[in-house]
Amino acid sequence: MKDYYKILGVSEDASDDELKSVFRKLAMKYHPDRQQGKSDAEKKEADEKFKEINEAYETLSNKEKREQYDTMRKYGGDSGFSPFGDMGDMGDGEVHQWTDENGNVHFEFRGNGMPGGFGMGGGFNPFNPFGMGGGFNPFGGMRSRRADPNAPRPGESMLFTLSVGFMEAINGCSKKVKLNIEDNCPCVNGCEKCQGTGRIKKTITLEVKIPKGCPDGQRLRVAGQGNRGYNGGPNGDIYFQIDVGEHEVFVRRGYDLMEKVDVPFEVFVLGGKVKYRTLNGEEEADIPPSSQPGKVLAFPDKGSPVMNSLNSYGSLYVMLNLAMPTHLTGKERELLEKYKEERAKNGK
Repeated sequence: MKDYYKILGVSEDASDDELKSVFRKLAMKYHPDRQQGKSDAEKKEADEKFKEINEAYETLSNKEKREQYDTMRKYGGDSGFSPFGDMGDMGDGEVHQWTDENGNVHFEFRGNGMPGGFGMGGGFNPFNPFGMGGGFNPFGGMRSRRADPNAPRPGESMLFTLSVGFMEAINGCSKKVKLNIEDNCPCVNGCEKCQGTGRIKKTITLEVKIPKGCPDGQRLRVAGQGNRGYNGGPNGDIYFQIDVGEHEVFVRRGYDLMEKVDVPFEVFVLGGKVKYRTLNGEEEADIPPSSQPGKVLAFPDKGSPVMNSLNSYGSLYVMLNLAMPTHLTGKERELLEKYKEERAKNGK
């Protein structure tokens, strides 16, 4: 059984961010397009390494696949473990990379008329780094098959990152986005615009609706707006990976919100009220006497709206942080000295 952690050079408790960072570096290092000028043996070695690291990352970056893999490692598993499943008869081909005039990096599977994968807006995409669509498995054994080059084929799907503000995601919003896709050239026998390839670049504008309560990392699908199909085949889709911005007060975890509130020393000791923020404004909470710094107050149904659910909300958690005074008046210092002496007399 392959050791995917060893292949990527990470520990077994590596975080998702660590996996992405390591994988990005290795993938760029061993990508076939970066092996120019090397010997055939070196290219072959890099190609095998390229396949290995992608197989490892595809497993470890997926929570369910990683749990399954870790279980198999622990109790002993079949060396034929494959996180990709049975991908079927896909024919011969290879992966090509290109960068369009807007800096969008694309990876595409070409060969025997099979469709390509995902085009990635804004550069290399760690969430679907090689974006193979159409069931293509670049790591399994592929049996040769002749295909009709004029048969209908689906266009490639594309994945882009879409940034939205914290409150835009909470309340829902619409975003207009301009994208570059591939379309079929209207020419018959080739023309200057497409240079005989039959494909041209086209700019489209989409209005993307961000649902209320949309969490960070959510993928939204716009069906049929990706690269146009070949020979009458269906168009690909466009996916938007939502990147939610930070907030000056709240930290979001799923549909729950968290915040810290500074509380004066005397309120912790004697009890009192403290003000905290909610999505709907400021409110007050009672702090019981002898409370300790780090205490967390929980307020159900005051968190983020749950996406695609009516009247369902997460919770708001407020952590009480000790706010020490920075300047004391003479009277305050005198009283604290007396307090200190009294505590000492009582052996506390």
